[in-house]
Amino acid sequence: MPGLLTDRIRTTTEHRFEAAWTRQRRTATDILQRLKSQEGVILADQVGMGKTYVALAVAVNQILSTPELGQVVIFVPPAVADKWVREWRKFSESLLDPHTGIRCVDRPVRSGEEFLKKLDDPPQDRAHIIVVTHTALTATLKDTFIQLALLHYATRCIHDGAELRRRIAKWSDGQSGLFRNKRFTSGHVAELLASPPAKWRAVWKRLTGETLEDDPVPEALEGAARRFDRSDLLAAIKGLPANRSPEIKRRLEEARSKLSEVTQNAWKH
Repeated sequence: MPGLLTDRIRTTTEHRFEAAWTRQRRTATDILQRLKSQEGVILADQVGMGKTYVALAVAVNQILSTPELGQVVIFVPPAVADKWVREWRKFSESLLDPHTGIRCVDRPVRSGEEFLKKLDDPPQDRAHIIVVTHTALTATLKDTFIQLALLHYATRCIHDGAELRRRIAKWSDGQSGLFRNKRFTSGHVAELLASPPAKWRAVWKRLTGETLEDDPVPEALEGAARRFDRSDLLAAIKGLPANRSPEIKRRLEEARSKLSEVTQNAWKH
């Protein structure tokens, strides 16, 4: 990391803020120097001293020091998450060269699913500053697309995979089905399972007319799916009957429970 602040950050500001900005720039420069020889720095200035602007100046410096504008993740308590996004807008408008091309998320990231998606956005679309709440990393992964993708990976390249995918689609009958999600009908699930998750954004658009903001399944999920034991999940899916039976409610609940467990294991990976 360079030792001095980039010249893309302005050296002057409004006269009434000049002294504070000079001090904040000096603090940011000192932090950058320290980070050359140590892993982290604690900035413990009093309230109102401009810690947020100092941190943003350091973040901008880091982003610009990489060949293809890298990403910086800012973890914050939920109560101040929106404030960080607003402060970035003020900082970028008043103190940053408008041609840097650095983008911040439009709103704080509050879930693990959204966080993973922001990390694998293509360079032309990605946010370079990602404001994430602490709770995003402890919340339960429950996105239906992610759970369906795990079933896709689990049933891929096995001898009875096609039959299991048909069974998953059969019992995905909306709110009372495997996923308890009315948008995931048997027809929609069958179409999604017939394609790799990387194409699901386009498939969903064709099926529903809805344009998803991002690819619904993060790339990192496939790598995680290779590392967990899928035998219990497959056993639960195989336990779903080919036809309706008095046992279907219990078997669906068992399959949901196992799918939830596997999803959480994937999040840890």
